[in-house]
Amino acid sequence: MCGYSFQGARVPLYKYLLLIALCVSAPALSASADIFVIGPNTAIAPGAISYDYNITPDPYTPSENAWFFGTPSLPVAISYGGAAGVWQKQLSGAGLLDQDQEVNLLEYIKVGAGPVWTDWHETVVTPDFIWGFDPDDTFYTINGGAAQTAGIVFNADHTQVTFNFSTPLPVDTVILFHKELQYMGIDNLDNDTTPVVVNEFASVPEPGTLTFLGIGLAGLAFRFRRRAG
Repeated sequence: MCGYSFQGARVPLYKYLLLIALCVSAPALSASADIFVIGPNTAIAPGAISYDYNITPDPYTPSENAWFFGTPSLPVAISYGGAAGVWQKQLSGAGLLDQDQEVNLLEYIKVGAGPVWTDWHETVVTPDFIWGFDPDDTFYTINGGAAQTAGIVFNADHTQVTFNFSTPLPVDTVILFHKELQYMGIDNLDNDTTPVVVNEFASVPEPGTLTFLGIGLAGLAFRFRRRAG
């Protein structure tokens, strides 16, 4: 129903607004075959989405290397599913890592079908790795815009970083997440055989928020209908 096209048909405005209200209030849409479905459910097994390494110099920090996922023109599409598990990555190929060495992670993500996103979380599972403390190396951009650092929150030991968006991100938004991973263990960790495991998941507005939004749109549609009558 939410994919219905109004081309070639004259539809009263109140019906159009009512359809928007129903679509906004509906659960997350089923994802197509070419995008991943992830969710906030960390109580179940993570989604079986792992990657081999693709490491190259970081254009934002030329003295450091980085893992890359997606590109500005070909971002990784992610659809939100409330019952889905997290998106788990296994990062390797950085070679021998010394204590305090930094390797960055750059991801171009596109918001797939479903509800808007309010924030994005990334958790380092492998011991002795944290998200780096330098705010210049941890940021995000939206649709190629300027880098944003406001709203980024680390937990106490920096094993999780949260990106809070100033406004919810709708479908087809492209985000670049740039993070700095820092190794805190002993020298000469062989990262080719000991991958860094990262879990990632998005958050969406609470169901109550979506319900109120849907009710508001439905009320607006009713008002237009009364005026039309």
